[in-house]
Amino acid sequence: MNRSMDEKPIFDKADLMDRLDDDHLLAVELAELFITDVKKKLSSLQAAIEKSIGSEIEKEAHSIKGAASNLSGQRVRYLAGSIETAGKNNDMRDAKAAMTELTTAIDDFVDALYSQIIDPARK
Repeated sequence: MNRSMDEKPIFDKADLMDRLDDDHLLAVELAELFITDVKKKLSSLQAAIEKSIGSEIEKEAHSIKGAASNLSGQRVRYLAGSIETAGKNNDMRDAKAAMTELTTAIDDFVDALYSQIIDPARK
């Protein structure tokens, strides 16, 4: 992992709640939508990488980047942005290399959304 990615937080709850004017119910709704949608997007991204279709990699990674950004998921946003750039440049080696890190970051982000937004009592 590179140093700049390590500095990106998995989830910035304070930033999200500030942007949502502390509307916890909206945060829960957005988090649940993200969790449902990101599984499909990740699957589509993986398929695009396996087929080496740069434009599809770019599109799917951009979608994940935007969704994570909306929920203050900085590490996912950063990694998806790296894959988006790799797709744009048809750099399949970089896209494949970042995919494992992105999958792990998404898992960590989903855990953070559950523990800090959806069901904080679950800890």
